[in-house]
Amino acid sequence: MLVFKAEKQDDEYIKGELRYIHRLSYDKKGRPTKVELLGSDGRKSIETIFKYKRKGRQLIETSYNTIQKEESVTTNFFDKSHKKIKVIKKDDDTVTETRYTYDIAGNNIEVLEIVDGKVIEKVTKKYNEKRQNISVEFFDDENNPIDKYNYSYYGNGLKSTTDRYNENDTLLETIKHIEYDTLKSPISEKRYKFHGKDTIISTQTNLFKYDCAGNFSEIRQSVDGKTFNITQVDVEYWQ
Repeated sequence: MLVFKAEKQDDEYIKGELRYIHRLSYDKKGRPTKVELLGSDGRKSIETIFKYKRKGRQLIETSYNTIQKEESVTTNFFDKSHKKIKVIKKDDDTVTETRYTYDIAGNNIEVLEIVDGKVIEKVTKKYNEKRQNISVEFFDDENNPIDKYNYSYYGNGLKSTTDRYNENDTLLETIKHIEYDTLKSPISEKRYKFHGKDTIISTQTNLFKYDCAGNFSEIRQSVDGKTFNITQVDVEYWQ
């Protein structure tokens, strides 16, 4: 995967300089076995190796930063239905564990983040009868609420609205008019920031494009109607 920074030329955007290369390798089952991140000069900066054990119920990711000479090992655990139930990440200094809890319908309703044996964050989630996520709430290490997101859906599920609140249930931000294509990939997103309850101080718009194979190919970002960034992606396949 080749990622480019788009450049403006004669009031049009053209493909600019290469930012980086994301190279992936797969096994015969279509599972990723290696991911490499290379700079525009072809120099490798990060390499991640994936190993599968226990009939796919355990995945070990070993990531090595060739520039900073740092290594981390992440072990993912899955239940019999292949839902992720625990992740343990070890680096030079800390051990981070993430635990996932599900309801009887298979929805992820709680996530615990544990560092060196201490819970530092809890996330709870709620769903509607269509199993769509309608609420996510974050709690600190003392179980105090710190952030909350509410989600609503309309237009046969092809549009959604997200409201973000602080610990006092004050509206901070609204992401409105997220629209999706028939494959449920986002094609546009508008993000509003508020001062107080009703005063909008800025509007960010993100537009997404995909190639004929459904791969993400471009994001165009603007604030208050002025474009500030375009990122383009080319997907190439090597034998």
